[in-house]
Amino acid sequence: MQLKTADIKEILKNYNFIKLQISNGLVDETTKEKLVFVENCINALDDKNKQLIKEFYLDCISKKQLAKKMFISRAGLYKKIDAIINKIIKLYETYKKI
Repeated sequence: MQLKTADIKEILKNYNFIKLQISNGLVDETTKEKLVFVENCINALDDKNKQLIKEFYLDCISKKQLAKKMFISRAGLYKKIDAIINKIIKLYETYKKI
């Protein structure tokens, strides 16, 4: 299983759709493994980052509202999201070595 930043973002963007496909048995095993891995990585994040990822990708909160809630610009919001995605990649690298 190979995950890259774009793969993780794609899984998060389509999270609810992929979960629905899994419940209907329409997804291959590789996609299912990637989703489970991303879920585990999100759960391993600290509460603040976990909440940010969930609101950004899963809760359909507008990016403008989320940035305003955090008192940062939208560009700052995207930088924070990218930093969290990089943490997930590092977790993957650690997991891969085990």
